Amino acid sequence: MTELARTSARMKELFEVVDLEPLPQSQAAARVLDYWTSKRGGRAEVPADEIDPAAVSGFASYIIIYEAGDTRLSDYRLTYAGKALGPVLGEHGVGELLSSARGGPYAERAHHLFGLSLDRGEPVTGIFQACFDGPTDLYVEILAAPIVAMPNGERGIFGALAYRHLEHGWEDQPSTSA
Repeated sequence: MTELARTSARMKELFEVVDLEPLPQSQAAARVLDYWTSKRGGRAEVPADEIDPAAVSGFASYIIIYEAGDTRLSDYRLTYAGKALGPVLGEHGVGELLSSARGGPYAERAHHLFGLSLDRGEPVTGIFQACFDGPTDLYVEILAAPIVAMPNGERGIFGALAYRHLEHGWEDQPSTSA
């Protein structure tokens, strides 16, 4: 269910759609949400050591994993990024903080969506329109689902990014590479 009306004014500026009970539009986000839900089962939290991007058959290239790190800093460190995410992440690489991402409109939106997911303890999705390096605008869907017990003992985010050109459908076709 779309819940943009119940989110902060800043979230309304950053996203066209925010779903607190996600029904993802892209195949990648839907498959990653299904995987997270199966790992959660009846538990309140999903342990990070139970997450395996390769187990999301054909969609590992759209997966992101961030650790929350020091919550006082409110930043996230990228620990996994699928290969298909270059257009959205830019030069943001594994080990780097989200605050240092040069992915244009991605970083601030992801930061707010990740915080919302961790605060609620539930998955959320957000969709926004942005222009990246290409000649056309893209719609980007971000799925953020909380995970716990990252290597540093903190919480983290397991999610997916998918994008589509305005004149095409979602470009999240299954692949054999991560």
